Amino acid sequence: ALYKSGETKLVTTEFTAKTTDIEAQASVSKLNFYPNPVKDVLYIDGEYSSLEIYNSMGALVQTANGSSKIDMTNLQSGVYFIKAYHNGKISTDKIVVK
Repeated sequence: ALYKSGETKLVTTEFTAKTTDIEAQASVSKLNFYPNPVKDVLYIDGEYSSLEIYNSMGALVQTANGSSKIDMTNLQSGVYFIKAYHNGKISTDKIVVK
């Protein structure tokens, strides 16, 4: 479009930004795992409905359902990842088995 000298074209754009509370969306209420590193029994403070333990290669090696302690004696030394589920939310933590 052609405009006369001194005229400007005003362009407006409307948009809506949606924000999300990532922490509230993604995590279970805070879980505490101890001792870390663990040798025999891993204790869990906090609520969860189910829990999965994965080795560093991503293989599922153990599961639990709401227990406050987990026997870790069957796991080899190394780094493991715990994925806990509760009310549609997920929490992921890292532990070391010695």
